[in-house]
Amino acid sequence: MFLVKKENIATLTELTPQQAKSLLRDSTNNTFEEKYKPLKQSMLKNGFDKNAPIIVDDEMMVCDGHHRLTVALELNLNVWIIVDRPLPDFYENRIS
Repeated sequence: MFLVKKENIATLTELTPQQAKSLLRDSTNNTFEEKYKPLKQSMLKNGFDKNAPIIVDDEMMVCDGHHRLTVALELNLNVWIIVDRPLPDFYENRIS
């Protein structure tokens, strides 16, 4: 696998387009091309922004960044992800 898991820590990881394709589920949308044209133009000019990574959960399901991921894959760009881990019980009890 392409990710080193660390317990209860968010991990920033760069993925190749081939690795990132596994994050996509069924994301077909007829209006996608026109609606996200500015995003595509931005990525063509600047590449994938490491400061706005794709957020995935500990099961590698995309939580935020579906559109950025789709455009990056279309352009064959590497993407950056953060694996969002659940808070340890200690912190969850303090927040609630």
